[in-house]
Amino acid sequence: MSNKILTQSFPRIPVGNFKKLPIRTINFDDPTEKAQHDKLVALVENMLELQKKHHEARMERDKELYKRQIRIVDAQIDRRVYDLYGLTEENVKVVEER
Repeated sequence: MSNKILTQSFPRIPVGNFKKLPIRTINFDDPTEKAQHDKLVALVENMLELQKKHHEARMERDKELYKRQIRIVDAQIDRRVYDLYGLTEENVKVVEER
């Protein structure tokens, strides 16, 4: 992909803005945090596999099945991330409205 396409497709975001993002650090020595990480990774891997199967599906009923499964896994990923960051239900509503 050419640099021109990249610069037109993605906005320029100052590095300082990235530093303000609340990126959570995982303590892999803490069994609870490691388990949270591992479950989230497993869900993301499952999502990638479902997306691939959906893309490759030829029959409409199979595509619909994968779409439903994708929505379920997507909601599970969202819930895990909300829990990871300690979001309240009120916070979740704000996030989901955007």
